[in-house]
Amino acid sequence: MAGRLAGLRVVRGRELACEVRVGDALRLAEILRADFGAELRLMAAADRRADAGRFEVYYLFAHPRENWFLQAVTPLPADNPTISSLGTFHHPASLFEREIHDLFGIVPLDHPDPRPLVRHGFWPEDFFPLRKDAGKLFEGRRPADGVELAERVSGDTSVGHALAFCQAIESAAGMVTPERAAYLRTVLLELERLYNHVADFGMIANDTGFAVAHSHCFRIRERLLRLNKRVTGHRLLRGGVIPGGVRVDLPRDLDLAGEVEAAHRDFDEIVALSLRNTLVMDRLEGTGRLTTRTARDHGVLGYVARASGLDADARRDHPFAAYGALRFRVPVFESGDVKARALVRVEEARESVALIRQAVEGLPPGPLAASLPPLPAWEPAFGMVEGWRGAILHWVMADGEGRLHRVKVVDPSFLNWRPLSYALLKNIVPDFPLCNKSFNQSYSGNDL
Repeated sequence: MAGRLAGLRVVRGRELACEVRVGDALRLAEILRADFGAELRLMAAADRRADAGRFEVYYLFAHPRENWFLQAVTPLPADNPTISSLGTFHHPASLFEREIHDLFGIVPLDHPDPRPLVRHGFWPEDFFPLRKDAGKLFEGRRPADGVELAERVSGDTSVGHALAFCQAIESAAGMVTPERAAYLRTVLLELERLYNHVADFGMIANDTGFAVAHSHCFRIRERLLRLNKRVTGHRLLRGGVIPGGVRVDLPRDLDLAGEVEAAHRDFDEIVALSLRNTLVMDRLEGTGRLTTRTARDHGVLGYVARASGLDADARRDHPFAAYGALRFRVPVFESGDVKARALVRVEEARESVALIRQAVEGLPPGPLAASLPPLPAWEPAFGMVEGWRGAILHWVMADGEGRLHRVKVVDPSFLNWRPLSYALLKNIVPDFPLCNKSFNQSYSGNDL
């Protein structure tokens, strides 16, 4: 296979890059999985016809535990570009290939399901219902101006997407953020994880008819949102993460860790009350089961994956921000049912509280941010973050003027939503809302 790869090189840290010929990407994916255990995490296309007379398709592979990445590029002619489909080998690849076909006209040969994915062809010209085309909105912006758009990819994941985008442009620029900023980014990301997991547990309980737990969880969520505003000035933590670091320091008059721990003690009482309720447990246990094999085949991410026995978490496997210096446990359950997805959230909320305490107590001195250098032209880079739903990827490429030429965003919902249909098999119709809420994917994050 080495003879089919051109220019294999280390581009930054633990990232490798190479060029792979048309038709050899499938063989590369097979070897990386069989020999190294690496899996495809992203496919992105770039229209380089104006400056280089070609299209390019990029494949990003990641090793699950050894923390290395390989990014392979396939140059394609401007006329009638085609690639060999990976869809029969790796289900997520089929989704990326359908999207690339719709948006760039690059045909995946022998694709198992070549239907349109994002362009259905049923709407009048210049009419685009329910699609914001986030990738296009990034184009032409200065890199530092893209973070406000990234925060709005999925409103409940403002920190996760902002951080993934910032890490991508910082990686492209070859910069390292200040250590204090890394710790504060960790705090913000865990605050986001905590308020969402508390709310989700309440909504799962509500779909069993246990409205008391729902009401109390949303009371606690409101408490956490007000705490968020004290930290960043925004209830959803927007504006906290900026290119090069963070915008704000922790308020000196705020015992953040103590406030979070107090809210979590309140949440723990509601969880205990819910788990002692036999009617609630009867609805959760065995409902909406997603098997480990199905979860693995579909590349499922986040709490959905960990509830189905897949031990994966980018905070541990590909450390970013300050996670490499902190101690935490990744909860994994095997049953794959609604109960497991609820309990993963409960355990992760507990870990978030502990991480916030560690980060606050270990907060090093130093600046909050550093200046972002110019991005090199046509050199792709990416940022990966374990958001509260799962791993988030932002892939960026700058043009010759240092502006954003292409940004590809992968929210976990893009990969997690379709496996929901498998979890619904052999369940009664009234359990659909419960199964759906236990997945709780983002419409906005999926429809990019």
